[in-house]
Amino acid sequence: MSMTIKVYEVDRYGRTRVVRPKAEVVPAETVELSAEFPACRCDRCKGGGVTAQSRPQPIPAVANPGSGWCHWHKGPSGTTVLIEIVDQGSDPGTALYACAPCREQRRLVSYGERP
Repeated sequence: MSMTIKVYEVDRYGRTRVVRPKAEVVPAETVELSAEFPACRCDRCKGGGVTAQSRPQPIPAVANPGSGWCHWHKGPSGTTVLIEIVDQGSDPGTALYACAPCREQRRLVSYGERP
């Protein structure tokens, strides 16, 4: 069994560059089924649909007055909140925002909810 992956590198500033857009790899060992992610049990995946009551509401931390850009999946989003301010020496820090799915998948905590 082979997998197709995208190979990229990340510099120290968090910028990504695609090294190879498509690469075939063969895993060194077979992954057991118990090691896979469990099936999602949300209403959407169960087929129940999403209602206004079951839809998770984003928790605003610090409003993103800009474009609504998610720095994790590198795309636009309407659910971005401030996650991190990266210090750049004497320059003002760079604000990094993440959308709701990226926050959930990566367990990111918004800047306003930190102690």
